[in-house]
Amino acid sequence: MLNPEKIKLMTKLSLYEGKGKQKFIVQKFFKSDYIAYHLLKSLFYFTIAFGLIIGGVIFCLVETELGKFNTMRLWEIVVVIALFYLITAVPYLTVVYWVYDTRYDHRKEKVKIYQSSLKRLNHMYELSDKSGN
Repeated sequence: MLNPEKIKLMTKLSLYEGKGKQKFIVQKFFKSDYIAYHLLKSLFYFTIAFGLIIGGVIFCLVETELGKFNTMRLWEIVVVIALFYLITAVPYLTVVYWVYDTRYDHRKEKVKIYQSSLKRLNHMYELSDKSGN
């Protein structure tokens, strides 16, 4: 005999497995490792984007402005660019930290719900095996 309770639970678990593959990744990491991995990845991409933007600005200014600079002025520009990098990177990484901290907690909670549903389904199967259905 079909148990509608089991069917609903199995459907719910199946939908979660299909949509929630990214949520299962948190089981492989401790929270600090998960956040650190995403912070490093974000810092890498931020650095590439920042370098491309600065490179584009320098490329646009190469004909008009760079001919006027001497070595001392160039060092001042490098220091300003480095400070701008730090001033923009720190808030960005703070937001990234907050996002992945929240995302980890949310996904971990969803995985716990999934695991409890699996235990409930397993218990239903054990009960049906004992009753002979």
